[in-house]
Amino acid sequence: MIDTIRTCAAAKLACQGLIAALTFGMLTANAGLALHEERLDPLALYGERLAFDVWRNGERVGEHLVVFHSDGDALKVRTQVGIEVKVLFLKAYRFTHSSTAVWHDGRLKSLRAMTDDDGDRREVTVEADDEAGTLRLHDGQYWNSVPSGTFPSNHWHVGVLHQHIVINTLTGEASDVRIIRLGEEMIETANGTLSATRYAYSGDIDTEVWYDDRGRWVKMRFRAEDGSTIEYRCRTCAESALSLSRQ
Repeated sequence: MIDTIRTCAAAKLACQGLIAALTFGMLTANAGLALHEERLDPLALYGERLAFDVWRNGERVGEHLVVFHSDGDALKVRTQVGIEVKVLFLKAYRFTHSSTAVWHDGRLKSLRAMTDDDGDRREVTVEADDEAGTLRLHDGQYWNSVPSGTFPSNHWHVGVLHQHIVINTLTGEASDVRIIRLGEEMIETANGTLSATRYAYSGDIDTEVWYDDRGRWVKMRFRAEDGSTIEYRCRTCAESALSLSRQ
């Protein structure tokens, strides 16, 4: 879905990869996406939910769900990730993550996240301090802060590509990231092919992410430390495209 995390055993998915699956960075070149839309409306862009199947070496091992809900002037975003890897029909690794974020006027106001990384549990809290112009981060032990307007490590908001620091929702820490545009290509989703632009992340993250011409997150791929390839395949992108075309 960033920072230095404990190394997973060879049979496990790499923590770095899981963090990359929840993380974005800074855009260095992108003429195709409408990044100026600070107050992006995910309900208009995606509908009420965004869903990915998670694949490891060609085998489905989990899913990543994002649910959007309008609550007055606020936007609530709930993320849920579940991954389980089996070896010889026995569970070798299990990862779960859930978070609830509240946004207002295109800015993060609060976030609560719970992560269980194969028995290693952590809770993260993010709170806006409007008077100080910061977001306060708690990693379960210590408080830190980043400037207001910093994005969490969620993928749905294309505006995150402006960032050079993101909030690691797994650890509660701030991570330095950057990204470069690699070009357009056709990608496979659960409902067919889409044209999308691929980006490569560096810094604290080593992963690839794809966006379509609307700025929708449509794919993710990274290499785990055990050498396996982890890929996110969008399960709802075609549904969203059809919904938008009817508007």
